[in-house]
Amino acid sequence: EKGSWSGEEGWAEEEYEVTAGLHSFVWEYSKDASVSSGYDAAWLDYIIFPNNIANPTILYINPSDQDVNTAEIFSTDILISNVENLGSFELELSFDANLLQANSLTLNDFLGSTGRTIFPINQSIDNTNGLIQYAVTSLGSNPPGPSGNGSLISIEWTVIDNVDEDITTELNLINTQL
Repeated sequence: EKGSWSGEEGWAEEEYEVTAGLHSFVWEYSKDASVSSGYDAAWLDYIIFPNNIANPTILYINPSDQDVNTAEIFSTDILISNVENLGSFELELSFDANLLQANSLTLNDFLGSTGRTIFPINQSIDNTNGLIQYAVTSLGSNPPGPSGNGSLISIEWTVIDNVDEDITTELNLINTQL
């Protein structure tokens, strides 16, 4: 726990050092039954996560937008840019299972492009809950993993048959680790 406040307090700026690495940030508000005056609320504003990297690694879905018809099969790729010595990756992708069905996942050539041995760890499609999980690693220190830009995986989708109007849905990368 980094901070805790109780009672009615005015606006204050707080700053905390965070070490490099994977972190989860959680803000919680709890109300006790002893007092019921004031706003009974907490506000967070202007949260800044500084980026000290001149060219950050970016993971994204391509194409980011496409028009498809009912029962049509289409594909998307998970791309990476500005990576250095990629040795493994793990990702989860959420989707609306009422609108889409994921058919297949294909590891593309980027991770193995330097000749390292590739080992899939997890590859799962949950079309009931709308979740794809994918994890793969490569072994060896020489040659190093690939650097630059490339395609990590391809996903083949089918639009569910009962969709009969124009709709918009999102694919969301969550819990991603490089």
